[in-house]
Amino acid sequence: MVDINYLKDLVDVLIYEKKGLIIQGFSYFKEGKIEKILNFDDLLLFQPNFLRAFTEKKIEKYGYPFSKGYNRSIIENHKLRFDESIHYSEDLLFMLSYIQYAEYIRFVSSSNYNYRRDMNIGLSHKYNSYESEYSLYVQYKTIIHNLLKSEQKKICFFFMEKSDSDFREKLQEKIEFF
Repeated sequence: MVDINYLKDLVDVLIYEKKGLIIQGFSYFKEGKIEKILNFDDLLLFQPNFLRAFTEKKIEKYGYPFSKGYNRSIIENHKLRFDESIHYSEDLLFMLSYIQYAEYIRFVSSSNYNYRRDMNIGLSHKYNSYESEYSLYVQYKTIIHNLLKSEQKKICFFFMEKSDSDFREKLQEKIEFF
């Protein structure tokens, strides 16, 4: 469910002569009540300053597909799609792939998306195959390496360490579960 200003707040901050990513906050609803509201401070970042999106805003934690404005031409020109063989964090991979081609990232303070959160519903509560999770890891590292080739080298170094430790931690959790 979205509030009445959802699209307006995304469109109002567009920079029409440039291609970017716009990110709003959102509200978590559980059992019909607001559990939490995520707000960002307004921030506009141009390449090569995207590192701040990762270090200050922790953008990698907000890879979800909702509450964002994407430029369609970036998606079409670079044939960006969700990988259907991956069942966990495929939306994060999409967003990181997209960022490789964006000229700016803009965080806006509005929170016009309402996310219904039920503990017993949803794909995030499902165990995925090793192959699916390993594919996520490989693609994640590939994107980071691609960023390394671009102007955004700082992001890559930040995530190279993070991706290795995160993957090992998730793999250990899976092993301990069985």
